[in-house]
Parts: sequence; structure tokens; C-alpha cells
Amino acid sequence: MKMDTPWVGIAGLAYDIPANRLSSERIAEMAGIPVTVLTEKIGMNCKSVADVDDHPTQMAIRAARRSLEAARMDPSEVDIIIYCGGSPQDYGLGFPAASIQTALGANKSLAFELRNSCNGANLALHTCRSLLLADPSLQNGLVVCAEKWSTILDYSDPQSLPLFILADGAAAAIMRKNEITNRLLAYEGLTDGRFAEHIIVRQGGTRYPNGSGTQAFLRPDDVDFKHCGALLETVYLSNYAHVIDRAVQKSGCKMSDINFAILNQNFKSLILAILENMGLTKDQTWWSLSENGHLGSVDVLYCLAKALEADMIGSGDRVVLASSALGFSWGASVLHFL
Repeated sequence: MKMDTPWVGIAGLAYDIPANRLSSERIAEMAGIPVTVLTEKIGMNCKSVADVDDHPTQMAIRAARRSLEAARMDPSEVDIIIYCGGSPQDYGLGFPAASIQTALGANKSLAFELRNSCNGANLALHTCRSLLLADPSLQNGLVVCAEKWSTILDYSDPQSLPLFILADGAAAAIMRKNEITNRLLAYEGLTDGRFAEHIIVRQGGTRYPNGSGTQAFLRPDDVDFKHCGALLETVYLSNYAHVIDRAVQKSGCKMSDINFAILNQNFKSLILAILENMGLTKDQTWWSLSENGHLGSVDVLYCLAKALEADMIGSGDRVVLASSALGFSWGASVLHFL
């Protein structure tokens, strides 16, 4: 990349993770399953759960403020705000990006929501980069994710076991044109619509209004669960590999150039399989699953921030950020630290 060609990098990272923890022992007790299913098979000892009166927008605002501090940036310098949480928002119909804008005082920014479930952060980084590069008048963006899955999980439903790892928290990234510490090089995304209704919340939409009085839970579809689950298993890792390979190719790198990977925090066996496919070891990633659970769209930014805090990523390193999402989507980005 020529030095006179504009680029975009991450200028500041921050997060807001609830201090409250729900232990795997307690989840196993509620679910009526052996605790080893969670601690050994999945790899989670506990997860973060927000207070009843702490909501996604509040967590997002705290993370966003800290990211501005990390970037040493005034809110008035933010041109774009993208909110990309995948869990329920504060309201059935609300506008969290606008609420975040007002709370920060980023009054000149365009603020909007982008929904791609657990791949939201990855896609939002790409979207923000594209918008900044497309308009010479724009310089800075804010990507902020927040999740509160705890309100829609039913631990008494054994079919929902794969969802028990979903946790609460927020993270934010300041995107800056011509950032001197790193460059976001490329992105690749993929969706397989066969799984669009595999795991859903039925209540609350026009098909199943809340008037029924039943609690709205996120759960696998009863009819297609066995068929879709088996089909998803056959394509999950191959689609993950596809987006990573394509993003690395687009970046002008080879897989052997990749030094580190940040993955969304799914089952331990899946994380290890993805790393092995990339030719990386578990020492070339940062783990969050065991203590925080799966933070949805927050995972990628949170784990990247923690890896940087631990000095696991240095100058010259090329890092893949990869994620998968309900719906079902996969995405990967390549970030080069200068």
C-alpha cells in the first residue's frame, strides 16, 4: 500500500464487562445437566451477566466513552457512529445509536444501527472503513457493540444448550483515517440463508405479538432443529475457513504471514479447530470463553483489546479477526500493526 493512499485503523479500544458472574455450576443446576458439559466439553467456567437495571445502551455508552479516552479524541471529532449489538435492545423499537450520540455529545455525527448478530463488530469495522474512505470530509468513526442475552435464555430447555454460553457486555472501537499504529486491510463476509430461522425469538414480531403473554426466549426452532443442526455442522468450519482465506488473500498476505487470530468465543473445540486450520496454536489467540462466556458481537473487540493489553500483539503483526453469527453469517478481517 502506498503511503499517500488513505487507510483506516483502530485508534482506541475499550470495553464494559459486568462484574456479575453466573457460574457453570449454577447453569448446570438449572438445566439439569452435568456441569462437565459446560466446563469440559464447552470450556466455560462462568460468564458475565448484567444487572437487571443495566441495559445495552448504558453499557455501550460507557465503553464508547472509554474508547474516546483511549484515542484521546473529543466526541465532536466523531463523524460516524455504528451500533451493532445482536441481542434485544433497550426497547422493542428504539434507536440506540442516536441515544449513544446524544450521551457522548458527538453532535455532528451520523448515527445508525447495523445488525449482523455476532458478526456485527467485524462487519461494522468494514462498513465504517468503507464510509470513511469514500468521503474525504470524514475522518473518524465509532463502532460500538453491546449485548444483553441474559433476558432471553431459558436454562430449563435442554435443546437450548448451545446458547447457554451467551453473555452480557459492551465494547467500542474508534476508527481513524490514516491511523499511525495499524491498518485495517481487508474484509470478507458470507451468509447461508438456509439457517435464517434455525435459532430465533418468535414472540414480539408481527407473526407472534407479545400479547400472548408468554416469555420470549431465544431457542432453536422445534421443527427444523435436527435437520438444520446437522446441516450446519457440515458447513460451519468450511465457511469459517472460506472467509478467513478470502480476507487474507484480499489483504495481499499469505496465511503464513498471519501472527495472531481473534475469534468469537464459541465452543473450545471449534476455536481450536479454526486455529489449527490457520496453522496457529492456542498461544496465538486470546481466550475469553472460560471466564466471560460468548459476548456475541462484543467478542472480537473485547478480545483484541485484551490481547493488546497483554502485549501479545506487536509491531509488524498481522491479525485476523473472525466471527460467526446467527442467521447464519461468517466474517473475517485482517489488521496490520505498524
